[in-house]
Amino acid sequence: MGAFWAYLSHGGSGAGEHLNPGGLLAKGQEFFAVVQGLAGLAALGAGLATAAYAILLVAGRVHERRLTERYWRASRDHFIAPEELTDECRLLLARGQQATTTVMRSHVHRQGLIDKAHNEVALPGHE
Repeated sequence: MGAFWAYLSHGGSGAGEHLNPGGLLAKGQEFFAVVQGLAGLAALGAGLATAAYAILLVAGRVHERRLTERYWRASRDHFIAPEELTDECRLLLARGQQATTTVMRSHVHRQGLIDKAHNEVALPGHE
């Protein structure tokens, strides 16, 4: 790029005459300095935006995890683990799970001949 500035300063002939009307060289250099400064600011802004996004992402995940933990603590008394069931209740649970699986794998369910959307939402909730 130095040859370009030399050309602007001394003209194309190289004879040393000054063909820089109105400070064209200085204006060109000033323009490129401003562009370079703006590019630096843009890079800094992009870096700050990326850092802010990462912080918000981490904070959101921490908040989500706390809500999930709070939900499970609050609803602990409303759920029963299969190992807490009597043998008779485990058999009923197994029958219900088998019925759900049978419906979900059936031809009429896969073809949408029965209320597919309702079954996919409601049946797992009944287990």
